[in-house]
Amino acid sequence: MDKGKIISINGQVVEVGFAQGKPRLHDILFVEENPSILLEVYSSSAAERYYCLLLSNTNTIFRGQAVVNTRQPLLY
Repeated sequence: MDKGKIISINGQVVEVGFAQGKPRLHDILFVEENPSILLEVYSSSAAERYYCLLLSNTNTIFRGQAVVNTRQPLLY
């Protein structure tokens, strides 16, 4: 599994960092501690940083939390 870390949170936009196993656009990530919290990668902000949309309604995420890349897009 490819793991990253939450770097910043600005409303529904979450910036995550991946040192290796970089995600692709539209990949779904989940918070390792709570797999019901989902994020969708929508752009790259730097070489190893990505902006994601928070798809879950929660105030329980914070900087430094581990995220896991499912390597799958959202199923419609």
